[in-house]
Amino acid sequence: MKSHKFRYTLVRMKHHFYHRDFTLPEIERGEAQKWIKQIKAEFGSVGCVLHRRAFTNRRDKNRADIYEGDIIKTGFFWVVYFGENQDVKGTIGWCIKNLSTLKTYPADDATFRLCEVTDHIYGHPGLLRELPKYYPITQK
Repeated sequence: MKSHKFRYTLVRMKHHFYHRDFTLPEIERGEAQKWIKQIKAEFGSVGCVLHRRAFTNRRDKNRADIYEGDIIKTGFFWVVYFGENQDVKGTIGWCIKNLSTLKTYPADDATFRLCEVTDHIYGHPGLLRELPKYYPITQK
């Protein structure tokens, strides 16, 4: 059974990251909002941006969960996103974008099984300009 969960990443002052995973029922019960309020109350809300990243229902070769916005390594570095493949029009689903060539490809199960999660895109704000216009999903 697929797990509908999301990783909330709160970025404060472009350098401090707070992560927490929530299931869909937890989000519906308001637990994500409580966590966000708690972090903002503890550290302040100045310069805070929230990113909600969907779980791909896949794991890397080290069994780490892969989320939208993760940077993965397969010999090259890629960023994972959900949307239309920019090189193959009409293809919608999980895609990967090569961070060197900026080419996009549909992500298949084999890609995810062989990769390793190394980071997430929010640790590299300059790369966000290179992603498709519909990414990232951001809340303030």
